[in-house]
Amino acid sequence: MDDSRDPVPSAMAARTFSTSTDITLVASNPTVKPPVPQLTDYVLPLVIRDLFDNPSNFQADSNLDILQVSKHKQGWHAGVSDKKYREIWTDTKENCDASVPSLFLVSVFHHLAADRRFNPETLQDILGRPDYWSATKSVRGSSNNTEVGCQFARWRMTSRWDNSKGPLAPFTIAFQHDPQASFTLYVVAGDPIDSCMTSIKQSMGFVEGLGPCKATITAQARTAQNPFLLLAKSMQTSFEQAKHYVDIVKDGLMGQIGKVNDYNAVRHKYTDDPKDLQRFWKDEGRKRLEVITEQLHSVSQTIDSGMANTDMSIRLTEVVKAAFEAKYTSTALHMSEGDRDVGDLIEYLSNSWHCEMNWLKTYKARKDTTMNFVFNAVTQQDSAISIDMNRKMSRDSSSMNAITILTMVFLPATFVSAVFDSGILAPEVQQDYFKSPLFWPYIATVVPFTVGVLVLWLNRKTLEKVADKISQGFTNLSTRLCKARVKRASKEKTEKHMV
Repeated sequence: MDDSRDPVPSAMAARTFSTSTDITLVASNPTVKPPVPQLTDYVLPLVIRDLFDNPSNFQADSNLDILQVSKHKQGWHAGVSDKKYREIWTDTKENCDASVPSLFLVSVFHHLAADRRFNPETLQDILGRPDYWSATKSVRGSSNNTEVGCQFARWRMTSRWDNSKGPLAPFTIAFQHDPQASFTLYVVAGDPIDSCMTSIKQSMGFVEGLGPCKATITAQARTAQNPFLLLAKSMQTSFEQAKHYVDIVKDGLMGQIGKVNDYNAVRHKYTDDPKDLQRFWKDEGRKRLEVITEQLHSVSQTIDSGMANTDMSIRLTEVVKAAFEAKYTSTALHMSEGDRDVGDLIEYLSNSWHCEMNWLKTYKARKDTTMNFVFNAVTQQDSAISIDMNRKMSRDSSSMNAITILTMVFLPATFVSAVFDSGILAPEVQQDYFKSPLFWPYIATVVPFTVGVLVLWLNRKTLEKVADKISQGFTNLSTRLCKARVKRASKEKTEKHMV
Protein backbone atom coordinates (compact mmCIF):
# COMPACT_ATOMS: atom_id res chain seq x y z
CA MET A 1 0.00 0.00 0.00
CA ASP A 2 1.31 3.43 -0.92
CA ASP A 3 -0.56 6.66 -0.12
CA SER A 4 2.27 9.03 -0.96
CA ARG A 5 0.11 10.86 -3.54
CA ASP A 6 -2.80 11.40 -1.16
CA PRO A 7 -2.25 12.90 2.28
CA VAL A 8 -5.53 11.39 3.48
CA PRO A 9 -5.00 7.76 4.54
CA SER A 10 -6.97 5.27 2.50
CA ALA A 11 -9.32 2.76 4.03
CA MET A 12 -7.39 -0.02 5.73
CA ALA A 13 -4.18 1.48 4.38
CA ALA A 14 -3.49 4.02 7.10
CA ARG A 15 -0.51 3.76 9.40
CA THR A 16 -1.43 2.42 12.82
CA PHE A 17 0.12 2.61 16.25
CA SER A 18 -0.16 -0.37 18.57
CA THR A 19 -0.38 -0.22 22.36
CA SER A 20 -1.23 -2.73 25.02
CA THR A 21 -4.84 -1.57 25.23
CA ASP A 22 -6.03 -0.48 21.81
CA ILE A 23 -5.09 0.50 18.29
CA THR A 24 -5.58 4.01 16.98
CA LEU A 25 -6.08 4.14 13.23
CA VAL A 26 -5.16 7.44 11.60
CA ALA A 27 -8.00 8.13 9.14
CA SER A 28 -10.38 10.89 8.17
CA ASN A 29 -13.94 10.79 9.45
CA PRO A 30 -16.29 10.18 6.50
CA THR A 31 -19.47 12.16 6.06
CA VAL A 32 -21.39 8.94 5.57
CA LYS A 33 -20.36 5.92 7.58
CA PRO A 34 -20.06 2.85 5.38
CA PRO A 35 -21.58 -0.43 6.46
CA VAL A 36 -19.24 -2.65 8.43
CA PRO A 37 -18.88 -6.13 6.93
CA GLN A 38 -19.60 -9.00 9.26
CA LEU A 39 -17.18 -11.92 9.29
CA THR A 40 -19.20 -14.94 10.34
CA ASP A 41 -16.96 -17.90 9.64
CA TYR A 42 -13.56 -16.50 10.52
CA VAL A 43 -12.40 -15.63 14.02
CA LEU A 44 -10.24 -12.51 14.22
CA PRO A 45 -8.24 -11.29 17.19
CA LEU A 46 -10.21 -9.04 19.53
CA VAL A 47 -8.04 -6.03 18.81
CA ILE A 48 -8.79 -6.28 15.07
CA ARG A 49 -12.49 -6.90 15.63
CA ASP A 50 -12.71 -3.75 17.75
CA LEU A 51 -10.98 -1.88 14.96
CA PHE A 52 -13.37 -3.18 12.30
CA ASP A 53 -16.50 -2.57 14.41
CA ASN A 54 -15.89 1.19 14.53
CA PRO A 55 -16.97 2.73 11.17
CA SER A 56 -15.33 6.04 12.04
CA ASN A 57 -11.95 4.37 11.55
CA PHE A 58 -12.53 4.09 7.78
CA GLN A 59 -13.05 6.42 4.87
CA ALA A 60 -16.19 6.29 2.84
CA ASP A 61 -14.30 4.72 -0.04
CA SER A 62 -10.91 3.07 -0.51
CA ASN A 63 -7.94 4.70 -2.20
CA LEU A 64 -5.50 1.90 -2.96
CA ASP A 65 -2.51 1.24 -5.19
CA ILE A 66 -2.77 -2.22 -6.73
CA LEU A 67 -0.32 -4.07 -8.92
CA GLN A 68 -2.03 -6.50 -11.25
CA VAL A 69 -0.16 -9.25 -13.05
CA SER A 70 -2.46 -11.66 -14.87
CA LYS A 71 -2.70 -13.42 -18.21
CA HIS A 72 -3.75 -10.37 -20.19
CA LYS A 73 -2.87 -7.40 -17.98
CA GLN A 74 0.19 -6.23 -16.09
CA GLY A 75 0.59 -2.88 -14.35
CA TRP A 76 -0.26 -0.54 -11.51
CA HIS A 77 -3.71 0.81 -10.68
CA ALA A 78 -3.54 4.07 -8.72
CA GLY A 79 -6.34 5.39 -6.49
CA VAL A 80 -8.48 2.24 -6.72
CA SER A 81 -11.92 2.46 -5.06
CA ASP A 82 -13.86 -0.39 -3.46
CA LYS A 83 -15.82 -1.06 -6.65
CA LYS A 84 -12.74 -0.99 -8.86
CA TYR A 85 -10.92 -3.29 -6.43
CA ARG A 86 -13.62 -5.95 -6.75
CA GLU A 87 -13.47 -5.70 -10.53
CA ILE A 88 -9.68 -6.14 -10.56
CA TRP A 89 -9.89 -9.05 -8.15
CA THR A 90 -12.53 -10.85 -10.22
CA ASP A 91 -10.71 -10.16 -13.48
CA THR A 92 -7.42 -11.47 -12.12
CA LYS A 93 -8.89 -14.70 -10.76
CA GLU A 94 -10.74 -15.38 -14.03
CA ASN A 95 -7.63 -14.76 -16.14
CA CYS A 96 -5.23 -16.71 -13.92
CA ASP A 97 -2.81 -18.81 -15.96
CA ALA A 98 -0.30 -21.36 -14.71
CA SER A 99 2.43 -19.89 -16.88
CA VAL A 100 2.02 -16.38 -15.41
CA PRO A 101 0.76 -16.61 -11.80
CA SER A 102 -1.06 -13.65 -10.29
CA LEU A 103 0.74 -11.16 -8.10
CA PHE A 104 -1.16 -8.70 -5.90
CA LEU A 105 -0.17 -5.80 -3.70
CA VAL A 106 -3.34 -4.96 -1.72
CA SER A 107 -4.39 -3.89 1.76
CA VAL A 108 -8.07 -4.80 1.99
CA PHE A 109 -8.22 -6.63 5.30
CA HIS A 110 -11.83 -7.69 5.11
CA HIS A 111 -11.19 -9.72 2.02
CA LEU A 112 -7.87 -11.01 3.31
CA ALA A 113 -9.43 -12.21 6.53
CA ALA A 114 -12.61 -13.75 5.11
CA ASP A 115 -11.51 -15.10 1.72
CA ARG A 116 -7.75 -15.55 1.93
CA ARG A 117 -7.65 -16.39 5.67
CA PHE A 118 -4.32 -14.78 6.45
CA ASN A 119 -2.67 -15.55 9.76
CA PRO A 120 -4.28 -13.18 12.34
CA GLU A 121 -0.85 -12.46 13.81
CA THR A 122 0.35 -11.36 10.39
CA LEU A 123 -2.67 -9.08 10.03
CA GLN A 124 -1.75 -7.34 13.28
CA ASP A 125 1.78 -6.83 12.00
CA ILE A 126 0.41 -5.31 8.80
CA LEU A 127 -1.68 -2.92 10.90
CA GLY A 128 1.56 -1.56 12.35
CA ARG A 129 2.17 -3.59 15.50
CA PRO A 130 5.93 -3.84 16.13
CA ASP A 131 6.49 -7.56 16.60
CA TYR A 132 9.66 -8.09 18.61
CA TRP A 133 8.88 -11.68 19.55
CA SER A 134 8.45 -13.43 16.20
CA ALA A 135 9.13 -11.26 13.19
CA THR A 136 8.60 -14.17 10.80
CA LYS A 137 5.53 -16.41 10.51
CA SER A 138 5.63 -19.44 8.25
CA VAL A 139 2.53 -21.58 7.81
CA ARG A 140 2.04 -24.53 5.48
CA GLY A 141 -1.57 -25.39 4.70
CA SER A 142 -3.18 -28.04 2.56
CA SER A 143 -1.95 -28.86 -0.94
CA ASN A 144 1.48 -27.43 -0.14
CA ASN A 145 0.10 -23.90 0.12
CA THR A 146 2.66 -21.59 1.64
CA GLU A 147 2.11 -18.46 3.71
CA VAL A 148 5.05 -16.38 4.90
CA GLY A 149 4.83 -13.13 6.83
CA CYS A 150 7.89 -11.02 7.58
CA GLN A 151 8.35 -7.80 9.52
CA PHE A 152 11.67 -6.14 8.78
CA ALA A 153 13.86 -4.40 11.30
CA ARG A 154 13.43 -0.62 11.58
CA TRP A 155 16.86 0.42 10.35
CA ARG A 156 15.88 4.06 9.92
CA MET A 157 15.88 4.42 13.71
CA THR A 158 19.56 5.17 14.26
CA SER A 159 19.39 5.01 18.06
CA ARG A 160 17.39 3.27 20.74
CA TRP A 161 14.79 6.06 21.05
CA ASP A 162 15.10 7.83 17.71
CA ASN A 163 11.82 9.73 17.29
CA SER A 164 13.30 12.65 15.37
CA LYS A 165 11.20 11.73 12.31
CA GLY A 166 8.12 10.80 14.29
CA PRO A 167 6.82 7.27 14.89
CA LEU A 168 8.13 4.91 12.24
CA ALA A 169 5.81 2.13 11.16
CA PRO A 170 7.63 -1.17 10.58
CA PHE A 171 7.75 -2.56 7.05
CA THR A 172 5.76 -5.79 6.79
CA ILE A 173 5.39 -8.07 3.79
CA ALA A 174 3.34 -11.26 3.60
CA PHE A 175 2.38 -13.59 0.77
CA GLN A 176 0.33 -16.69 0.10
CA HIS A 177 1.28 -19.06 -2.69
CA ASP A 178 -0.97 -21.75 -4.11
CA PRO A 179 1.09 -23.91 -6.51
CA GLN A 180 -1.95 -25.79 -7.84
CA ALA A 181 -3.74 -22.62 -8.91
CA SER A 182 -0.43 -20.92 -9.64
CA PHE A 183 -1.73 -18.00 -7.60
CA THR A 184 0.36 -15.71 -5.38
CA LEU A 185 -1.02 -12.93 -3.19
CA TYR A 186 1.27 -10.30 -1.68
CA VAL A 187 0.35 -7.84 1.09
CA VAL A 188 2.85 -5.05 1.74
CA ALA A 189 2.46 -2.44 4.49
CA GLY A 190 4.80 0.23 5.74
CA ASP A 191 5.58 3.88 6.00
CA PRO A 192 5.16 5.67 2.64
CA ILE A 193 8.65 7.18 2.95
CA ASP A 194 10.25 3.80 3.59
CA SER A 195 12.66 2.90 0.81
CA CYS A 196 11.40 -0.69 0.88
CA MET A 197 8.09 0.54 -0.51
CA THR A 198 9.51 2.52 -3.41
CA SER A 199 12.22 -0.02 -4.24
CA ILE A 200 9.60 -2.65 -5.02
CA LYS A 201 8.39 -0.54 -7.93
CA GLN A 202 11.80 0.67 -9.04
CA SER A 203 13.64 -2.65 -8.94
CA MET A 204 10.87 -4.54 -10.74
CA GLY A 205 10.24 -1.89 -13.39
CA PHE A 206 6.59 -1.45 -12.42
CA VAL A 207 4.82 1.53 -13.93
CA GLU A 208 1.38 3.00 -13.48
CA GLY A 209 -1.28 2.11 -16.02
CA LEU A 210 -1.87 -0.96 -18.14
CA GLY A 211 0.35 -0.25 -21.13
CA PRO A 212 3.87 -1.24 -20.08
CA CYS A 213 6.71 -1.81 -22.46
CA LYS A 214 8.06 -5.25 -23.28
CA ALA A 215 10.91 -5.02 -20.76
CA THR A 216 8.47 -4.13 -18.00
CA ILE A 217 6.19 -7.04 -18.90
CA THR A 218 9.17 -9.40 -18.85
CA ALA A 219 10.27 -8.15 -15.43
CA GLN A 220 6.76 -8.46 -14.02
CA ALA A 221 6.22 -11.91 -15.45
CA ARG A 222 9.56 -13.08 -14.08
CA THR A 223 8.60 -11.68 -10.69
CA ALA A 224 5.25 -13.42 -10.74
CA GLN A 225 6.74 -16.79 -11.70
CA ASN A 226 8.70 -16.98 -8.42
CA PRO A 227 6.74 -15.96 -5.32
CA PHE A 228 9.97 -15.38 -3.37
CA LEU A 229 11.53 -12.83 -5.73
CA LEU A 230 9.58 -9.83 -4.45
CA LEU A 231 10.31 -10.88 -0.86
CA ALA A 232 14.01 -11.31 -1.65
CA LYS A 233 14.14 -7.88 -3.31
CA SER A 234 12.52 -6.33 -0.24
CA MET A 235 15.04 -8.08 2.00
CA GLN A 236 17.82 -6.74 -0.20
CA THR A 237 16.48 -3.19 0.27
CA SER A 238 16.35 -3.77 4.02
CA PHE A 239 19.99 -4.83 3.84
CA GLU A 240 20.85 -1.59 2.05
CA GLN A 241 19.20 0.29 4.91
CA ALA A 242 21.29 -1.76 7.32
CA LYS A 243 24.48 -0.82 5.46
CA HIS A 244 23.61 2.85 5.91
CA TYR A 245 22.95 2.14 9.60
CA VAL A 246 26.39 0.54 9.96
CA ASP A 247 27.95 3.56 8.24
CA ILE A 248 26.38 5.77 10.91
CA VAL A 249 27.85 3.52 13.61
CA LYS A 250 31.28 3.56 11.96
CA ASP A 251 31.31 7.34 11.48
CA GLY A 252 30.23 7.95 15.07
CA LEU A 253 32.82 5.55 16.47
CA MET A 254 35.70 6.75 14.30
CA GLY A 255 34.86 10.35 15.14
CA GLN A 256 35.26 9.65 18.86
CA ILE A 257 38.47 7.68 18.30
CA GLY A 258 39.82 10.70 16.40
CA LYS A 259 38.91 12.95 19.34
CA VAL A 260 40.80 10.61 21.68
CA ASN A 261 43.86 10.83 19.43
CA ASP A 262 43.59 14.64 19.40
CA TYR A 263 43.37 14.63 23.19
CA ASN A 264 46.56 12.57 23.42
CA ALA A 265 48.36 14.89 21.02
CA VAL A 266 47.44 17.94 23.11
CA ARG A 267 48.19 16.24 26.41
CA HIS A 268 51.70 15.21 25.38
CA LYS A 269 52.61 18.87 24.87
CA TYR A 270 52.31 19.45 28.61
CA THR A 271 54.31 16.48 29.87
CA ASP A 272 57.41 18.62 30.60
CA ASP A 273 55.59 20.93 32.98
CA PRO A 274 53.31 19.21 35.52
CA LYS A 275 51.65 22.51 36.42
CA ASP A 276 50.64 23.13 32.80
CA LEU A 277 49.36 19.55 32.55
CA GLN A 278 47.18 20.04 35.61
CA ARG A 279 45.96 23.36 34.25
CA PHE A 280 45.09 21.66 30.93
CA TRP A 281 43.26 18.90 32.78
CA LYS A 282 41.21 21.32 34.88
CA ASP A 283 40.37 23.72 32.05
CA GLU A 284 39.97 21.49 28.99
CA GLY A 285 41.05 17.87 29.36
CA ARG A 286 38.29 16.66 31.64
CA LYS A 287 35.59 18.37 29.56
CA ARG A 288 36.92 16.69 26.41
CA LEU A 289 36.82 13.25 27.97
CA GLU A 290 33.32 13.86 29.36
CA VAL A 291 32.03 14.70 25.87
CA ILE A 292 33.79 11.65 24.39
CA THR A 293 32.28 9.41 27.07
CA GLU A 294 28.75 10.67 26.33
CA GLN A 295 29.19 10.16 22.58
CA LEU A 296 30.62 6.66 23.07
CA HIS A 297 27.60 5.80 25.21
CA SER A 298 25.33 6.89 22.34
CA VAL A 299 27.39 4.83 19.88
CA SER A 300 27.11 1.85 22.22
CA GLN A 301 23.31 2.09 22.22
CA THR A 302 23.28 2.33 18.43
CA ILE A 303 25.50 -0.75 18.13
CA ASP A 304 23.33 -2.74 20.53
CA SER A 305 20.17 -1.86 18.59
CA GLY A 306 21.93 -2.72 15.32
CA MET A 307 23.04 -6.11 16.64
CA ALA A 308 19.47 -6.88 17.76
CA ASN A 309 18.11 -5.87 14.33
CA THR A 310 20.79 -7.90 12.57
CA ASP A 311 20.01 -10.98 14.62
CA MET A 312 16.33 -10.49 13.76
CA SER A 313 17.21 -10.21 10.05
CA ILE A 314 19.37 -13.34 10.20
CA ARG A 315 16.50 -15.36 11.64
CA LEU A 316 14.11 -13.90 9.07
CA THR A 317 16.43 -14.82 6.21
CA GLU A 318 16.85 -18.35 7.55
CA VAL A 319 13.07 -18.87 7.63
CA VAL A 320 12.64 -17.51 4.11
CA LYS A 321 15.55 -19.63 2.88
CA ALA A 322 14.02 -22.75 4.43
CA ALA A 323 10.62 -21.98 2.88
CA PHE A 324 12.24 -21.40 -0.53
CA GLU A 325 14.12 -24.70 -0.40
CA ALA A 326 11.03 -26.56 0.84
CA LYS A 327 9.05 -25.30 -2.17
CA TYR A 328 11.17 -27.32 -4.56
CA THR A 329 11.93 -30.22 -2.23
CA SER A 330 8.29 -31.05 -1.46
CA THR A 331 6.91 -30.56 -4.97
CA ALA A 332 9.89 -31.87 -6.96
CA LEU A 333 9.70 -28.83 -9.23
CA HIS A 334 12.44 -28.09 -11.68
CA MET A 335 14.38 -24.99 -10.65
CA SER A 336 14.59 -22.56 -13.53
CA GLU A 337 17.30 -19.99 -14.10
CA GLY A 338 15.17 -17.31 -12.46
CA ASP A 339 14.58 -19.56 -9.46
CA ARG A 340 18.30 -20.14 -9.10
CA ASP A 341 18.86 -16.38 -9.19
CA VAL A 342 16.37 -15.95 -6.36
CA GLY A 343 18.05 -18.73 -4.39
CA ASP A 344 21.46 -17.14 -4.94
CA LEU A 345 20.11 -13.77 -3.79
CA ILE A 346 18.67 -15.27 -0.60
CA GLU A 347 21.95 -17.10 0.04
CA TYR A 348 23.89 -13.88 -0.54
CA LEU A 349 21.66 -12.02 1.92
CA SER A 350 22.10 -14.75 4.51
CA ASN A 351 25.90 -14.51 4.29
CA SER A 352 25.77 -10.70 4.23
CA TRP A 353 23.76 -10.52 7.44
CA HIS A 354 26.31 -12.71 9.19
CA CYS A 355 29.13 -10.50 7.91
CA GLU A 356 27.32 -7.41 9.17
CA MET A 357 26.94 -9.00 12.59
CA ASN A 358 30.71 -9.61 12.64
CA TRP A 359 31.36 -5.97 11.75
CA LEU A 360 29.05 -4.75 14.51
CA LYS A 361 30.83 -7.03 16.99
CA THR A 362 34.16 -5.59 15.82
CA TYR A 363 32.91 -2.03 16.25
CA LYS A 364 31.59 -2.90 19.69
CA ALA A 365 35.02 -4.28 20.68
CA ARG A 366 36.71 -1.09 19.43
CA LYS A 367 34.17 0.97 21.32
CA ASP A 368 34.93 -0.98 24.50
CA THR A 369 38.68 -0.46 23.96
CA THR A 370 38.20 3.29 23.49
CA MET A 371 35.90 3.50 26.50
CA ASN A 372 38.47 1.68 28.64
CA PHE A 373 41.19 4.06 27.46
CA VAL A 374 39.06 7.09 28.37
CA PHE A 375 38.31 5.58 31.77
CA ASN A 376 41.99 4.84 32.39
CA ALA A 377 42.97 8.35 31.26
CA VAL A 378 40.56 9.89 33.75
CA THR A 379 41.72 7.54 36.51
CA GLN A 380 45.41 8.19 35.85
CA GLN A 381 44.91 11.93 35.75
CA ASP A 382 42.96 11.85 39.00
CA SER A 383 45.73 9.73 40.53
CA ALA A 384 48.34 12.23 39.35
CA ILE A 385 46.39 15.06 40.97
CA SER A 386 46.11 13.05 44.20
CA ILE A 387 49.86 12.38 44.21
CA ASP A 388 50.56 16.07 43.68
CA MET A 389 48.22 16.96 46.52
CA ASN A 390 49.98 14.46 48.79
CA ARG A 391 53.32 15.99 47.85
CA LYS A 392 52.05 19.44 48.72
CA MET A 393 50.64 18.16 51.98
CA SER A 394 54.03 16.61 52.77
CA ARG A 395 55.68 19.98 52.23
CA ASP A 396 53.07 21.59 54.44
CA SER A 397 53.79 18.94 57.06
CA SER A 398 57.50 19.86 56.97
CA SER A 399 56.56 23.49 57.51
CA MET A 400 54.45 22.50 60.47
CA ASN A 401 57.41 20.60 61.92
CA ALA A 402 59.56 23.73 61.64
CA ILE A 403 56.87 25.77 63.35
CA THR A 404 56.67 23.16 66.10
CA ILE A 405 60.44 23.31 66.66
CA LEU A 406 60.39 27.10 66.86
CA THR A 407 57.51 26.92 69.29
CA MET A 408 59.40 24.50 71.50
CA VAL A 409 62.46 26.77 71.40
CA PHE A 410 60.68 29.96 72.39
CA LEU A 411 57.88 28.67 74.57
CA PRO A 412 60.06 27.49 77.53
CA ALA A 413 61.97 30.79 77.56
CA THR A 414 58.73 32.72 77.43
CA PHE A 415 57.33 30.65 80.24
CA VAL A 416 60.37 31.10 82.48
CA SER A 417 60.56 34.82 81.74
CA ALA A 418 56.93 35.17 82.66
CA VAL A 419 57.58 33.42 85.95
CA PHE A 420 60.61 35.61 86.76
CA ASP A 421 58.77 38.75 85.76
CA SER A 422 55.72 37.97 87.83
CA GLY A 423 57.20 39.78 90.84
CA ILE A 424 57.53 36.86 93.18
CA LEU A 425 61.31 36.82 92.58
CA ALA A 426 61.85 40.60 92.35
CA PRO A 427 64.40 42.26 94.74
CA GLU A 428 63.22 44.55 97.53
CA VAL A 429 64.97 47.63 96.21
CA GLN A 430 64.33 48.48 92.57
CA GLN A 431 66.55 50.84 90.62
CA ASP A 432 66.45 52.01 87.06
CA TYR A 433 68.74 50.31 84.56
CA PHE A 434 70.56 47.83 86.75
CA LYS A 435 71.61 44.26 86.12
CA SER A 436 69.17 41.97 87.84
CA PRO A 437 70.72 39.32 90.04
CA LEU A 438 68.15 36.90 88.56
CA PHE A 439 69.62 37.09 85.03
CA TRP A 440 72.00 34.18 85.36
CA PRO A 441 69.56 32.02 87.29
CA TYR A 442 67.10 32.72 84.43
CA ILE A 443 69.63 31.60 81.81
CA ALA A 444 70.57 28.55 83.85
CA THR A 445 66.92 27.56 84.02
CA VAL A 446 65.82 28.35 80.46
CA VAL A 447 68.63 26.64 78.56
CA PRO A 448 68.36 23.20 80.20
CA PHE A 449 64.58 23.42 80.07
CA THR A 450 64.57 24.19 76.32
CA VAL A 451 67.18 21.54 75.53
CA GLY A 452 65.21 19.00 77.52
CA VAL A 453 62.02 19.78 75.60
CA LEU A 454 63.81 19.48 72.23
CA VAL A 455 65.44 16.21 73.24
CA LEU A 456 62.11 14.77 74.32
CA TRP A 457 60.48 15.83 71.03
CA LEU A 458 63.31 14.49 68.89
CA ASN A 459 63.24 11.18 70.74
CA ARG A 460 59.46 10.94 70.83
CA LYS A 461 59.41 7.76 68.72
CA THR A 462 62.02 6.15 70.92
CA LEU A 463 60.07 7.16 73.99
CA GLU A 464 56.91 5.73 72.42
CA LYS A 465 58.71 2.43 71.86
CA VAL A 466 60.01 2.48 75.46
CA ALA A 467 56.52 3.21 76.73
CA ASP A 468 55.13 0.36 74.62
CA LYS A 469 57.78 -2.00 75.98
CA ILE A 470 57.03 -0.94 79.56
CA SER A 471 53.32 -1.40 78.95
CA GLN A 472 53.94 -4.78 77.35
CA GLY A 473 56.17 -5.72 80.29
CA PHE A 474 53.48 -4.84 82.79
CA THR A 475 50.99 -6.81 80.72
CA ASN A 476 53.25 -9.87 80.62
CA LEU A 477 53.94 -9.54 84.36
CA SER A 478 50.25 -9.41 85.09
CA THR A 479 49.68 -12.45 82.90
CA ARG A 480 52.44 -14.42 84.65
CA LEU A 481 51.11 -13.46 88.07
CA CYS A 482 47.65 -14.62 87.08
CA LYS A 483 48.99 -17.93 85.79
CA ALA A 484 51.06 -18.42 88.95
CA ARG A 485 48.06 -17.67 91.13
CA VAL A 486 45.93 -20.15 89.18
CA LYS A 487 48.69 -22.78 89.35
CA ARG A 488 49.12 -22.28 93.11
CA ALA A 489 45.39 -22.56 93.68
CA SER A 490 45.25 -25.73 91.60
CA LYS A 491 48.18 -27.21 93.53
CA GLU A 492 46.58 -26.42 96.90
CA LYS A 493 43.33 -27.96 95.74
CA THR A 494 45.16 -31.12 94.67
CA GLU A 495 46.96 -31.39 98.03
CA LYS A 496 43.71 -31.02 99.93
CA HIS A 497 42.14 -33.72 97.77
CA MET A 498 45.04 -36.09 98.49
CA VAL A 499 44.78 -35.49 102.25
